[in-house]
Amino acid sequence: MHQKTIWKNFLIFGIPIFITLLVIISCQKEADKIKTVDYIYRNSSGKDLELMVFNSNNSQIKSYTILNGGQVTSHTTKNEAIGIFQYEDNMNMIGDSVSIKFSDNRCIGYSKSVPDKIFDVKKYDNYSQDLIAQSSFSLVYSITADEYNESAVCGK
Repeated sequence: MHQKTIWKNFLIFGIPIFITLLVIISCQKEADKIKTVDYIYRNSSGKDLELMVFNSNNSQIKSYTILNGGQVTSHTTKNEAIGIFQYEDNMNMIGDSVSIKFSDNRCIGYSKSVPDKIFDVKKYDNYSQDLIAQSSFSLVYSITADEYNESAVCGK
C-alpha cells in the first residue's frame, strides 16, 4: 500500500515539475541564441566620405559622414542572425544597397543581391567563427584606399 502512495505522488507532482523544467531549459537555449551586434564602419581611405544606405525601394534610409581616420557605429541588432544594415524588422528599414561618396565626388556602390565587401560578413576586419559564436560582439568594416581606387566619378 505504501508503494502505491509514493508512485501516486510522483505522478501528481513529479511529472509536472519535470515538464516545467524542460520548458525552462528550452526557453533558456532560445535566449542564448540572441546575439547583440554593434556594426562599426571605419574610414581609412585617405578621404572624407559619406556612407548612404538605401532600402529595396531605393529610398535612402540612413546616411553617415565619416571623416578620414574616423569611424561610426551605424546600429546595433539584437537578433538570432547577423543583420548588416538591418535597422528594424520593417522592410523599409533594411538596407538593400550602400553608396559611398568620397569628398572629391568619387563613388562606389554595393548591393545586397551581390553580397560582396560591405554586405559579406566574412569581409569584416575582425570576422571569425569564434567571434560570431559569442552572444555579444562588434563587427568592424574598414573602407580602404582600395575601395577609393575602385571608385568612379559619381553619376557615371
